[in-house]
Amino acid sequence: MSSSSFSLPKIGTANLTAIIATSSLYIYLIALHQHQQKTLLADQEREQERVRLSQLQSQSQSQRQKQKIQTQPPNSRGGYTDSQNSSGSRTRRYSENQSQIGNRDQRQYYNSNPHPNSNTHTNTYRPPPFSKMSKTFSPSEVAAHKDAENGMYLIIDENVYDVTNFLEEHPGGAKILKRVAGKDASKQFWKYHNENVLKKYGEKLKIGAVGEKAKL
Repeated sequence: MSSSSFSLPKIGTANLTAIIATSSLYIYLIALHQHQQKTLLADQEREQERVRLSQLQSQSQSQRQKQKIQTQPPNSRGGYTDSQNSSGSRTRRYSENQSQIGNRDQRQYYNSNPHPNSNTHTNTYRPPPFSKMSKTFSPSEVAAHKDAENGMYLIIDENVYDVTNFLEEHPGGAKILKRVAGKDASKQFWKYHNENVLKKYGEKLKIGAVGEKAKL
């Protein structure tokens, strides 16, 4: 019996390099695909968690709102309330909440004070009591208000302020306000005060502005 020998074919260096490169590329593509799958799965889990937390937050807010409404007294919410008298008969009464009362009062005010351009001219129009009107003063008008009898006005940066009732509250005393009453006190004011002081007291004291530059 003759023995036959088996030998592997010879592979050149270039072919071996190509096989190794192809195998490495294949392994890399498999690893990249697995990484992409894991990333996609993680993104889906995060999105599901975000949706779940959003739903829980909405439910919590809804429950708090319901509890707030339930804890309000009936009169503050408005609506019908039943009562029973001594004879046993039941009566139902409707009560308004605070916002309904405010809207009703405002409607009544405008109904009794129509605008002159409306079809009703039986009443004289007056601005709503909650609107703050601004007036334009001349320097001479401001100058006329320099004592307690006529009121004390002063000018700061061309705005007019009524300090008649502010004399006792003024941290620097009433004397300095009496000295500049009826005049442009811008220079004196900014010498001893800053913008925060004007913001704090200006809104409640301001009554208008000068129509022309004051020279008082």
